[in-house]
Amino acid sequence: MINFKINVVNGKVELDNKCLLIQREEEFITSDLYKYLESENKMQKLIPHHYTVNTVLWSGKEFEIIIQPLCFSNLPFTVQLIYKEGGYYKAINDWNKVSNIDMLNKEVEFLYQWVSGEYDLGKPDEKEKHSIMWHLEWGDITICYDVKSFNCGVYLTWN
Repeated sequence: MINFKINVVNGKVELDNKCLLIQREEEFITSDLYKYLESENKMQKLIPHHYTVNTVLWSGKEFEIIIQPLCFSNLPFTVQLIYKEGGYYKAINDWNKVSNIDMLNKEVEFLYQWVSGEYDLGKPDEKEKHSIMWHLEWGDITICYDVKSFNCGVYLTWN
């Protein structure tokens, strides 16, 4: 299993001690990290401009990670982490279950409590029922679900 680490002070992310660099898609797919993950049969192209590693271990919990490198000038480099033991992941293939607002609110609350317990982030800068966000020097950590697509997870977005 691939180990995931983030330094919340500087935004540095590592997968198996290899840096995830904030870069354009053309550079990302030729990076040492991409080549390593591909050689381990862990990296897959999900949809255009989105790459996934099915399982990473983040502080003892299993997540699926989706990496969206820079590809358009109006979209930042983004990493989405989906908690594999949560209700959202278990419901992901059933539209009726994945769109259950109560389940999504519980998932956001669980992830908020978990991230807050792992990192000293202080009080969130923004907090709504479906979205919790910390603005940091390097970018944002957001725990949310999208009210249209019902995508849910922890989002890391760099400035």
